[in-house]
Amino acid sequence: MKILVMGGTRFVGKPLVAQLLAEGHALTLFTRGKNPVPAGVEHLCGDRSSAEGLAALA
Repeated sequence: MKILVMGGTRFVGKPLVAQLLAEGHALTLFTRGKNPVPAGVEHLCGDRSSAEGLAALA
């Protein structure tokens, strides 16, 4: 399954991403780019609190 995770590099998101990858899902992380992204995921950089940041999802 293809899954978009908002965040995914800290707190709850980090173990969630690890579990989803272990289950074989195709992941895309949408982050501000301040923390390293795990191997094996697609990464989109932007800020979800602004319309311009969300444009990366379009």
